[in-house]
Amino acid sequence: MPTWTDVVLSAAGHRGERPAVTDAATGDVLSYAALAGRIGPATAELRDRGVAPGDRVVVRLPPGPGFPLAVHAAAAAGALVVPLAADLDRDVFYECLAASRARMMITDRVQAEWSMRVAGDSRVRQILTLEEVTSPRPDGPGAPPRRGPVVPPQRDPGAQPRRGPSVPPQRGPSAPPRRGPGVPPRRGAAVRSRGGAEAPALTFDGSRVISHAGVVAELRRLAPEAMLRERDRVLVATTEPRAQAALFDLALMGGAHVVAAPGATPGECRALIEEYGITVAAVPPWAVARPAGSRWPRVTVSAYGRSTELVIPRG
Repeated sequence: MPTWTDVVLSAAGHRGERPAVTDAATGDVLSYAALAGRIGPATAELRDRGVAPGDRVVVRLPPGPGFPLAVHAAAAAGALVVPLAADLDRDVFYECLAASRARMMITDRVQAEWSMRVAGDSRVRQILTLEEVTSPRPDGPGAPPRRGPVVPPQRDPGAQPRRGPSVPPQRGPSAPPRRGPGVPPRRGAAVRSRGGAEAPALTFDGSRVISHAGVVAELRRLAPEAMLRERDRVLVATTEPRAQAALFDLALMGGAHVVAAPGATPGECRALIEEYGITVAAVPPWAVARPAGSRWPRVTVSAYGRSTELVIPRG
């Protein structure tokens, strides 16, 4: 049975330069060809940095071109992916991070320093920016390993470090990258998801773990409800992790064009619907009523146990 990443990205390489994800704020566009081409090197980079099958990796990124890259690079490396909303406040973020039991997090440059301060005495010891994961680096005998910042094991200045028995001491800058047994560095090789269909793939709360087979089954159940096809342009403004993860996967499976606009106001949502010819919109509840009004039909889908309302704009 194919893995989660196999199913979502199986046709990406054949869709060429058609846009897969557009960042509405910056205008940056990730094509399907670029998505297919960048997953392999990003997966190899994570393996070089020590990600082994079964490791938990938090992905804290807003909707945008980097989100599917980070999620599926981690999944293809064999990690258990833990998506967290990018707009959580400090206390909720720390609670979610502690519950995740992850040792690595992928975020963006804006959030990296803040995340490192808040991570405190959670298990996270390595925070990588998306650029570190997806940017190529020189290989060769003299190329040093790159590591994200190591998080000191205490939450606030002056606090006593609190470590559980499974939390190792802080690694020094000269320490070699951590790798699972028998996992050599691989760069540029064809990437296949590790562990097979029954391997752990995804968790949203740190406790209920969904296998690759479970994720594939959920996406195949949702596909007829969402009905996303190549002609669709999907506005994703919600940052709720279940909705964000499911909508990106469903859109990419169907060959649709995702327009990412996290935090868009109702007025901005209306403008984006007009500008991009949006056919499906997933926006926060407070933004749905005003841009959609009563003229546009809505479809409620349940993704990973949480209901999400999709607005279907009409011209």
